[in-house]
Amino acid sequence: MARPSRKVLTGRRERQQRRRLEAAGLFEAGRTRAEVAAELGVSWRAAHTWYQSWKAGGSKELEAKSKPGPVPKFSDAQVEALKAELVRGSLGHGYANELWTLRRVARLILERLGLKTSPSEVWRLLRRMGWSPQKPQRKARERDEAKINQWKTERWPELRAKADKEERTIIFVDECGFSQKTTAKKTWAPSGQTPVLEMNFNWDKLSVIGGISLKSIWFQIHEESVKSAQVTAFLDQLKRYVKGNLLIIWDGLPAHRSKVVAQYLSEQQGRILVERLPAYAPELNPIEYLWGNVKGNDLANFSPKELWELCTAAREALIKKRRRPKLIRAFWRQTELDLTEAA
Repeated sequence: MARPSRKVLTGRRERQQRRRLEAAGLFEAGRTRAEVAAELGVSWRAAHTWYQSWKAGGSKELEAKSKPGPVPKFSDAQVEALKAELVRGSLGHGYANELWTLRRVARLILERLGLKTSPSEVWRLLRRMGWSPQKPQRKARERDEAKINQWKTERWPELRAKADKEERTIIFVDECGFSQKTTAKKTWAPSGQTPVLEMNFNWDKLSVIGGISLKSIWFQIHEESVKSAQVTAFLDQLKRYVKGNLLIIWDGLPAHRSKVVAQYLSEQQGRILVERLPAYAPELNPIEYLWGNVKGNDLANFSPKELWELCTAAREALIKKRRRPKLIRAFWRQTELDLTEAA
C-alpha cells in the first residue's frame, strides 16, 4: 500500500488545525464539549482534549498543538549512551521505583543529551532500541527471593526424584475466583465510537479449586468460598480419577493448613503427601497460568446476567483447556521449573 505524499499529509494537518480552531470558536461561544464533538464530527474524548488546551491557553494553544515539532536526530553514539543510562535503571537515577515512563526517559534525554523530545519521539526512539511497552509484574515486598530460588533449584528436584521413586503423580493445587464483574479487554470499533459493555454493578462470584499435572486438569466449582470441606472433597475427587499415590503442591492458604485437612491427610496412609510452596511465589504454580488464560481469553468481555451463566462458561472453558495437552505443558513451562524427567 502506497504511503501518503507529503502534500496529502500537509493538507490533512491543515484540516485538523482548522477543526481545532473551529472548536476554539465554539468554546468561546459557550458550547459544551458534547455539542462541539457532534458539530465537528469528532469523539467526545477529542473535544475534551481540545477544551483542556483551549482553557489553558486559548486559541493559540490549540494552534500550537497542530504544528508538528522537529524530530530530533539521534546518532548511533547517542543511542548507545542513552541505552547505557537506561540499563542502570530508574532507581539509579533517583526515582522511587524501577519503572521507565516516557516522561522519565524524556527528562533523561534532556539531561544527558540536551535534546527536548515529545512522548511520541521518545516512543519511536525506544522502539528503535528494541524496547516495548510492558505491564509490570506485581511482586510482594514480603517475598524471600533466596528461599524461592532455593526451592526451585534444590527442593523441586528433590520432589521430582521422590515422586519418581514412589510412583507419585505431582499435582499443583490452587483456588481462584470467577466474578460477574467483567474483565474488559480492547476490541475493535469505528473511530470515535467507543463500544459499551453492560454489566451488573451488584455482582456475585464463584470459587474454583483446581489441580494440574503435566497431563491433565481437574476442578470443582462452588458458589461459596473454598474452605476445609471443599478442599477434602477435591482431594477425594483426585483419588478417584488419578491412580496411585499423589504429591500435592500448594500454597499456605489457611484451609490447606486447617485441622480438618491435617486429620484427613493423616488418614490417607501415605497415599497423599503435600508440599507447601514458598510464600508469595504464585509464579511457581502452573495452575496460576491456567486461571489467567481463562480470565484473559474465555471470560474476557463476558458479562453474565446470572451466576449460572458464569458457572456454565467457566466450566466449558476449563474442560476445553483439559483437552489441550500442549497448552497444559505450556502452563508448566511458564513456571521455569526444570521439567526434565518430571513425574
